[in-house]
Amino acid sequence: MKQIPEKFMNSNLCDITALDVQEEINRMSKEHSPKTVRNYHGFISAVLGVFYPNLKLTTTLPQKIKHNPYIPSDKDVKRILEYTKDTEYEIPLILACYGLRRSEIYALTLDDIDGDCVHVTKAKVQNEKKRMDC
Repeated sequence: MKQIPEKFMNSNLCDITALDVQEEINRMSKEHSPKTVRNYHGFISAVLGVFYPNLKLTTTLPQKIKHNPYIPSDKDVKRILEYTKDTEYEIPLILACYGLRRSEIYALTLDDIDGDCVHVTKAKVQNEKKRMDC
């Protein structure tokens, strides 16, 4: 609501046109991410849909930004594993490399280990204080 300009907020619903909405979205696109603009448009269109159902919006929204997550190379993983060797982080890191989630690793006990097998049957949610200490 803070992002909506006074001019737009104080407009009479019947006076708002699809062009006004498009102009507002264009203005917002200059300052905010595409996701924020899309959320903002969703809010405006929902409100207008309830109180002014005859208004048909065909707003052009900004393109979504595709994020490419960083995936460490085999060399990077080996360096990290070497760095953590013989530390308290070695075993949890190895388990994470095998795909275990943090909550699953945290919940493991000695009873879950059977020879060379680790039985993952539970996950534990840590409280906020502990999570911030990690």
